[in-house]
Amino acid sequence: MVPATASECRATRAAYGALKHGMPYHRVVEILGCPGRTVTRMSIGETRRTTYAWQGTGRYGANLTLSFRNGQLTSKSQLGLN
Repeated sequence: MVPATASECRATRAAYGALKHGMPYHRVVEILGCPGRTVTRMSIGETRRTTYAWQGTGRYGANLTLSFRNGQLTSKSQLGLN
């Protein structure tokens, strides 16, 4: 797979709305058009927790942050997305 360019990433308010809890990471990447930047990664026993961030479209500093547990979306937040 060829990595997406920044212009192919779709961290928009509409994409944010399409992200649902329990969604697998690979589906999130399909919706947003590119993989996120790993912010944190932690494993305790069989549980893996990872948080990713995407630069968003919108005002300066717009971003999207998603947290996953064992590859499934558990929380999402955004700032300034259009």
